Amino acid sequence: MEHQNLAAKLHKLTRLMTALSEHRWASDGYTAIKMGHLQALIKLAEADFNNNQLAACADMTKQSMNRLTNELLQLGYIVSAEEQSTDARIKILTLSDKGKKFITYLNTISYELEKKLGHVLGINKFDEFNGTLDNLLDFVEGRFKNI
Repeated sequence: MEHQNLAAKLHKLTRLMTALSEHRWASDGYTAIKMGHLQALIKLAEADFNNNQLAACADMTKQSMNRLTNELLQLGYIVSAEEQSTDARIKILTLSDKGKKFITYLNTISYELEKKLGHVLGINKFDEFNGTLDNLLDFVEGRFKNI
């Protein structure tokens, strides 16, 4: 295996994990779900939001989030209702039963993945690796907020 810098390794790991995840989801019947959909689905599992709130949470443009939520609406993973506000265009988004089922499935396979990675690395190394990733994310997110 060729030696790569840290950024290249993280990028490669992310691409491979994304591809493997999407393949697993498709083989388990969730053929239309892509990694990009998770930002909205996971946030909507916590509470109901409108598109603008979701975009802010995900640090995305409103247009990008609108495209993503429209896909999820068409696929039946989320539903919307008009919000009681002065702007009738604002709709509250919530998970549908199909979306809730996917989130339950996602939690199950996420647990399975962590068990598998714990087996590959050993539980102590996995816990250390997970903590190190948290530290790196905190550091990078802090730097990102300052630009």
